[in-house]
Amino acid sequence: MVSSIETIAHLLAPMKPETFFADYFGRKPCYIPGPPHKFRGTMTWDVLGDLTSMTGIWSSESLMMLSHTEKIPAQAYCVPGVDRRQANSLNPDPEKVLALLRQGASLVLNRLETLTPPLRSVTRVLEEALNAQTQINLYCSWENNKAFRPHEDTHDVFALHCEGEKDWVIYEGKADLPINHPDYKLTREQREAIKGKPLMRVTMTPGDVLYIPRGQLHDALAREGCVHLACGTSRMLGMDLVTLVWRMALADPLFRADVPAAGDEQAAFLEQVGERLARLMTSAPVREAVAEYQHGNRAVRGAYRFPVTPDDMAAAE
Repeated sequence: MVSSIETIAHLLAPMKPETFFADYFGRKPCYIPGPPHKFRGTMTWDVLGDLTSMTGIWSSESLMMLSHTEKIPAQAYCVPGVDRRQANSLNPDPEKVLALLRQGASLVLNRLETLTPPLRSVTRVLEEALNAQTQINLYCSWENNKAFRPHEDTHDVFALHCEGEKDWVIYEGKADLPINHPDYKLTREQREAIKGKPLMRVTMTPGDVLYIPRGQLHDALAREGCVHLACGTSRMLGMDLVTLVWRMALADPLFRADVPAAGDEQAAFLEQVGERLARLMTSAPVREAVAEYQHGNRAVRGAYRFPVTPDDMAAAE
């Protein structure tokens, strides 16, 4: 039996979506055991083989290999790229990739969210349910090879386990709303300092889902050849709103005016700017811009539908 992920209820089953959103989402990690067939329609060894054979779409940035938390140099599994427009480009070589996998390396494929219909379906389900952009990365590991040290992510993660088994450890430590900025990402020493004790130990098998909130420290270790999809979901941040409003504020002469040097005149100007910002933030144009931003930020926004007819297919004279 092959299951299709068409709704958030399918993805989270047997847990009810109401339970997940009330008790876990944005709050704490959640492990959801599922039937082994749950993701058979989404990712299998055969599908992974087909994807990695699409040599034209991969680069040394989108297809990476790691061994025991260290990144393997691209030259070890890549050959010079065929695109002469890009100097020094490298493309993964399937035989070299397989040879490293046999030696126990881990494979990472980035940005799979639109590559197959089942992956697009999972992406659409998460984006519509969470109003968030979704990126899907794939991790393929062999026994006793840990690809990453304990770390946090700057987005919520839904790990969908597809093949084999993998041991996960979720730690007590949690970074305070990390973002992809050097001032708000932890160093290795800071992670060790706040990691704390294991909060949850989970052995993932096919069909299982593991939800990890943004900032929660975690790591994983494969028991045997295994594959999981890491679905990273990123919602609009307050800083995104500031950027959006900044662009809209340019049309108002007040925000283009000089700030008085000091005194009562400066205080009055700052007060006026604050009031104008407050009105702008609650205005209909900003609400519309936020909705447009959230929709436009999604990976799956629709598809081309060409109106092909018999006349269109006629050979040109």
